Amino acid sequence: MSPVRVLFERAEFVSQPFTKPELLDVVKNLPTGKACGPDGFPAEFYKAFINAFAKDFLALINGLLRGEQTPKTWHSGNVVSFPKENKDREDPNA
Repeated sequence: MSPVRVLFERAEFVSQPFTKPELLDVVKNLPTGKACGPDGFPAEFYKAFINAFAKDFLALINGLLRGEQTPKTWHSGNVVSFPKENKDREDPNA
């Protein structure tokens, strides 16, 4: 994989912090009716409550872009298996 090249003229633009209007636009356009992400919240949750946590969310994301550490909870995850119907649950190839 080759490194990403950013033109000098665009470097200043892409290094700018995200704004609240940008965040609201992204959340507004999230697809609904989909499975939850790793945080356990569906898009409908974010659409309903974005104004309650937009300021804190922007601080987190913009901090990460400045090189601040990620929250420790982001360093782990859960694995959930969904066995197929009419298949042997003991067979990992089923």
